[in-house]
Amino acid sequence: MWQYTDSLQELTTSVNCILTNDKVTHQVEEEASFFTMFDILLKNEEDLIRVDKYLNKEKNFNVAINELSKIGGNSIYNFTQRALNMLITNDLAATYSWLGWRAKKTFNKLKLADLNW
Repeated sequence: MWQYTDSLQELTTSVNCILTNDKVTHQVEEEASFFTMFDILLKNEEDLIRVDKYLNKEKNFNVAINELSKIGGNSIYNFTQRALNMLITNDLAATYSWLGWRAKKTFNKLKLADLNW
């Protein structure tokens, strides 16, 4: 009889361990989500700067790349268009050009630009 009790105790411990591990893994995934950490669709310069500072850390940058890679697309152009449409508003995008020409801000110097390559 005591053997069954020990086996039952081991089984209970194993199940609790699995459940706890699953909860911890799920929490880490939720905390690490790039899209939930920020109010993505970036609407203004302050939001863009805040996200850019976040992306300067390699770990954060890799998390963002992993999230954006799930967007997909049938070409690099299509992927870039889809990713940018999810990240920044048209009004904010209109204040930037890749090289900063025509009195616009330079987009290629932002860490956000590196996400698309």
